Amino acid sequence: MSTLPPLPGPESGAHRLLKARRRLLVYVASLAVVVVAGIGIKALMKDDTEALKAGDCFRNNGTEDEPETERLDCSDKNAEYKVIKVVEDGVTSLACSDVPGSTGALSQFGTRAGEKTFAICFRAVP
Repeated sequence: MSTLPPLPGPESGAHRLLKARRRLLVYVASLAVVVVAGIGIKALMKDDTEALKAGDCFRNNGTEDEPETERLDCSDKNAEYKVIKVVEDGVTSLACSDVPGSTGALSQFGTRAGEKTFAICFRAVP
């Protein structure tokens, strides 16, 4: 009587390869979801700071330390501040210290490619 070779168990080479592929697919799909969610959140949290020009009005939806500006029509009752001057390459709020009528400053120092460096000199809207 001859003996039959043992049947492949659940951890055969083909089964391990299938499990590895399945794990890789789950990892790639999870990574794609995280990337798409991050892009969507960034788009939703877009702030208008770089678009502000002298004469524009805005409000701060963030904090003093992490402002999130929203450009508004100056006749809007929610407008808090009016831009007096935008100082290109103004890297600190001191760039607004000699701007007449300015009571505050918002500065952005571009650290990533494509980000601008500027200061926005503003006053409160009465």
